[in-house]
Amino acid sequence: MRLPAAALAVVLVASAAVAQPAFEPLPGGPERYRIDFARHFYATPAALEAERRALDAALRALATREGHLAESAPALARTLEQLQDVLLRSERLSAYLTLRAATDTRDAASREEDAALEARVEARTDAVREELARLAPARAERLAAQVPALRSALPFLARVRAETRPLPAGALKVLEATRPSMDTWQAELRELLLQPVPPLKPDAADERARQEAFTRHYAALQERREPLAFALVRLARARNALAQLRGYADAAEEAYAQRGWSEEQVRTLLAQLASRADLYARYQRLRAEPLGHPAHAWDVGARTAASARPRFTYPETRALLQEVLAPLGPRYGAELSRLLDPEERRLDIAPGPNRQRGGFSKGFPGMTSVFYTSGFNGEYRDVRVLTHESTHAVHRQLMAARPAAALYASGPNFLLEATAIFNELLLPATLAERAARAGDPALRRYYLEQFLEGKGLAVVFITAAEAELEQRVYEGVAAGSVRSADDLDALTRECFTRYAVWPDARAELAAHWMEIPLLYEDPFYDVNYTWAGLLALRLFAAYERDPKRFAPGYVAMMAQGFDRPVEALLRDFVGVELHSPELVEAALAAAGSRLEALQRVEAPTR
Repeated sequence: MRLPAAALAVVLVASAAVAQPAFEPLPGGPERYRIDFARHFYATPAALEAERRALDAALRALATREGHLAESAPALARTLEQLQDVLLRSERLSAYLTLRAATDTRDAASREEDAALEARVEARTDAVREELARLAPARAERLAAQVPALRSALPFLARVRAETRPLPAGALKVLEATRPSMDTWQAELRELLLQPVPPLKPDAADERARQEAFTRHYAALQERREPLAFALVRLARARNALAQLRGYADAAEEAYAQRGWSEEQVRTLLAQLASRADLYARYQRLRAEPLGHPAHAWDVGARTAASARPRFTYPETRALLQEVLAPLGPRYGAELSRLLDPEERRLDIAPGPNRQRGGFSKGFPGMTSVFYTSGFNGEYRDVRVLTHESTHAVHRQLMAARPAAALYASGPNFLLEATAIFNELLLPATLAERAARAGDPALRRYYLEQFLEGKGLAVVFITAAEAELEQRVYEGVAAGSVRSADDLDALTRECFTRYAVWPDARAELAAHWMEIPLLYEDPFYDVNYTWAGLLALRLFAAYERDPKRFAPGYVAMMAQGFDRPVEALLRDFVGVELHSPELVEAALAAAGSRLEALQRVEAPTR
């Protein structure tokens, strides 16, 4: 993990920059750091309207052939061409609408159009998948023998058969009409309710400031708990009902099955992590040592390094990421360089009013991948988010070059998250090593803390607690035992205590369920991060053993797309067994080595 001396210079310059009153994170003005929609999406309003019409026509073309999609080899080939056309057009249009709504939260029209688009496309593609799922493997092989171009689609057809459960007759049309009103309004309501909530200040140097911010934040949450509980309970009811229409017991079973897990595998994973919660508790005690007292809830994330935290301008960040990720090879580096180049206008990172919180990337075959965040201010967190989301963008760009790319661009999200988290881990690991060589123990401690506080340890245990909470919320709603904010508070307290997430037992923290955006935005996505965090640590261990051997297989896996089960991708390209009984212990050992390194660094005084 050795870098050229230039990387050290970047870090040292960034460290010094915080003392300069004129620190400018985005030199050259904010417009340089905004997505060029005309360049990367639709050049004119007329082009956008033409694309809407083309997508409508593509959806109708698929609908008119319902019942005859695979009646012959030419018919199947045509179906797959039409399906790819729908996917290419809809993903691009959805990305455009999502970004428009994110860059201006007042743009309700884009948000509503995106929700309606998702429902229409999902209903039509579900109908196609249901019909294709009835195509027996032997018949698919015979059709592929007649039209050789179909052979590349055989893995896709096998996956459709494994993942698809049909809806009752007529249900798809009802679902298309009602879906936007069933399970999308809850996230919108949460966003509106939480916008005025004063933020926490976990990294404030002054303990009184942290405590006062904590008190104000949770007092504001208490004023919003009943409408947020109402929304979450209704979301769980709607999701359970939709899952049962498809023949699943509940929403959890459906969500897990779509990612290749059984409910038993998820429960086993969570139980294994709960049994190792002592590791996370040990980290929290060590993290609190410089405070001079046992950590309170408002101390989580508190500054412990004696020196000022580093800040980075965007040009420094760009150079740093290219250095840190250079060991992944020229193929990855070339895509990353194009993404990060401000002249490409693929980033939307300048702060401003009415911008959606958080960050995300968008990409699909047939479009250029892009990245959004609410605002880059030069903090380490901004660099970390850019590392994570740029990995998603590059991953999607690499997949776009393979044959039948649209059919294989989507798959279990935990693998996408694992690669992003792995790359993210390289950042603090490399910077901690650089700080050690520079003889700066305070900075080294800071970066070791970032490795563990971010995705190296905290993400695994926090998302495990959130995943168990979500599972139990849905079970409780189905059983009638979870109806109110008080019920949600009680479940939250129980689950988070089980995973040693909280350093104390303050009553306010039971309201944490309101602060989990994925509970409302993307139910059962959180457990992706649990699997992904463990898998990323396992990949990190393999990388540390032999970076030159690891990198080519890793990048090839990213470019391959989802043409086989995730277990096979990991085994074939990086030699990792996903369901090995040793996965949890091997992953936590990688985190444990950083914890031991942190323990050896002298704690700074405050």
